[in-house]
Amino acid sequence: MIAHDLPIEKLHPHPDNPRKDVGDVTELAESIKKNGVLQNLTVVPDDASWENFTVIIGHRRLAAAKLAGISELPCVIIEMNEKEQMSTMLTENMQRTDLTVYEQGQGFQMLIDLGDSISDIAKKTAFSESTIRRRLKLTELDEEAFRESQTRQPSLEDYEKLNVIKDINKRNELLSQIGTKNFENALTSAKQEQIREENKAQIIASMEGFADYIDDIRNVPLNYTYVGNIGINDIDSFKQSHNDGREYAYYIAFRGDSVGIYMKPSKDEISSKSKIEETNRILRQKSRELQDKIKEIDDRRKELVVKFISSPIAAKRVATNFEAKNSVIKYICEEFANHSYSLYYNKTILTEILNFSYDENKCINFDDCVAGNKIGTLLLATAYSILRGNYSMSYISITWDDNKATAVRNINQNLNKFYYVLRKCGYEMSDEEKQLRDGTHPIFFKEDSVNDN
Repeated sequence: MIAHDLPIEKLHPHPDNPRKDVGDVTELAESIKKNGVLQNLTVVPDDASWENFTVIIGHRRLAAAKLAGISELPCVIIEMNEKEQMSTMLTENMQRTDLTVYEQGQGFQMLIDLGDSISDIAKKTAFSESTIRRRLKLTELDEEAFRESQTRQPSLEDYEKLNVIKDINKRNELLSQIGTKNFENALTSAKQEQIREENKAQIIASMEGFADYIDDIRNVPLNYTYVGNIGINDIDSFKQSHNDGREYAYYIAFRGDSVGIYMKPSKDEISSKSKIEETNRILRQKSRELQDKIKEIDDRRKELVVKFISSPIAAKRVATNFEAKNSVIKYICEEFANHSYSLYYNKTILTEILNFSYDENKCINFDDCVAGNKIGTLLLATAYSILRGNYSMSYISITWDDNKATAVRNINQNLNKFYYVLRKCGYEMSDEEKQLRDGTHPIFFKEDSVNDN
């Protein structure tokens, strides 16, 4: 193709160039001053008059030439439709690894908008279809929040973990935590909330026309009587067995997987229950809610610990770092040395973390499961199984005053000791874990415990 020297003022960057930032072109500008532009730009005419041109390939050279004060640039003029322009720019930048994953996604989306299928894009760019879908998913995120999150250098795997969250607003909210020690905890909490909301929607749909939804247990009419608590999967059978024309109301439990059923008594069933009795009933329900909340918090912490113990990073640290390995071994040996009675361990946890297989109660794949750095995982998992077999894994206790439950701080020195070992192995406690340990978590305050107000 014949190159034409075109005035630089007639050349314009493509407005939809997938690469939004051409970066620092200072060195390239100095090279152009000394050696000129050694590679032609590829441009398309803006209109039939060929007076102005849009750059397809060569955006960095254009920016550097302007900085260098060059008046003309060698260009190859070609005719391309909009889709061909986008495809060419996207392929060119990707071949040079110039695009961020977010910019790749934006480029893919532009091609989709122009009529390409994911299969078409895969053929043009040599990216797999699964990679293209994952990049497209990233473009649903808020661009500014995504760019800000990149300053913390999270992995692409971290971004892809967000895809389990269906609510885009919640995914964008989690971007503020990605790349920090609090991300896994925030993600787990968001997954739990999503399950609760999905369960709630399912329950409300199932109970429609049968019972009235009560958003707060304290709003259940005082003359209604408590029928029972049923799981989400038992609603249909309950409705069939209670299809008696009576008036029912229900309250969804905190975890969202069960409901409390209440029934309006008939005139013959109306009793002389006092307001105190009804208040106690409410307190009992709120106590169950508090217990559910505590269980969710503890389950979330346990999941974070197991994720870390199972991670290659922890395995390598324990296997290769003397101080880390020594702290784990010391913990295990000290537990044996200090117990005057039988020392238990949670075999289920050990088996699940290391994927042991058994034949007549004998592990048949032990050597394979602890090969290489996995010996580090074995040591940590053994320490954890001892903790779970002998001690409480919670920083929260419940005190009772009749039907009133209150969450109080459990100064759990055994758990503190295990967290110390984890930190030696590279574990970072989330803010919530620190609050529970230090007694500053909101659940310890009066308004988060069951009260009779």
